Amino acid sequence: MARLSLPSTKGRDLLARDLARADERPLGWCVVDWASEAAIALADRLVDAWGPGLCYQGGVPWSPARARAAVLPPSAVSKMLQVARIRLWWSDDDMVDRERAMESIEHGCLPLQVTHTEAERAVPDSDPLCALLLRASGSGPLPALSDVEVRARLDAVATTLTSGLLERVLDPADG
Repeated sequence: MARLSLPSTKGRDLLARDLARADERPLGWCVVDWASEAAIALADRLVDAWGPGLCYQGGVPWSPARARAAVLPPSAVSKMLQVARIRLWWSDDDMVDRERAMESIEHGCLPLQVTHTEAERAVPDSDPLCALLLRASGSGPLPALSDVEVRARLDAVATTLTSGLLERVLDPADG
């Protein structure tokens, strides 16, 4: 899927430093995604459980993904990502979406893929991807993250980014 924002030219260390300071940002969360029923439902649930945030959904859900056009330019979407602490998206899969995760990290956001809580699909806590997943049922409130948990996830992602491990665990060809 095509990205909505501008790509970053920063190196790993600068990205990790920006990520480590994400909890200083004025906006708690954002959903920046292509328009879909899942993205709409996620944003609705986030407002109920986490309070106000920012939501931008490019294109129209009834159009094929390749034919969708984002209304906002990539520079505007980049600015949205640069003011949010956390970027969330819904997935039916536990395989973290590498493109969305890296796009988020490039803008200093903690990437969180919201996925099902099914035990047989759970990622072990020792897995570096654990910091990128938020388990939730298909409906109902989303568990809000405490400041301590956000900080722990930011630190975990920044550490694995600096070491180069993050790219390796996000690359399905290496798994």
